[in-house]
Amino acid sequence: MPRCVSVLALLALGCAALAGCGGGDDDQVVILDTKKVERAIEETVMQKRGIKVDVDCPSGVHQAKGLTFRCVATPARGRPTTFVVDQVDDNGDVRFRAL
Repeated sequence: MPRCVSVLALLALGCAALAGCGGGDDDQVVILDTKKVERAIEETVMQKRGIKVDVDCPSGVHQAKGLTFRCVATPARGRPTTFVVDQVDDNGDVRFRAL
């Protein structure tokens, strides 16, 4: 009988350890849709400057207020322009500006 109790105690400790390791919905990392950011920069440059550019932003950027990353806009002719992108909230809303 004492052996059964110790096995159950070990199982209970193992379950408690797994439960404490996160994995809940609050711990999920959300990745920002940087393809949307690329399109937004492309559209803005076209509207404001009349220049078609191809924009490249990094993938795998965490979606979180306050995080900043850079994208590069490359026109058919001319020099590439770097854009700084600031995440203004946790919902994927961003603000960007050319350097």
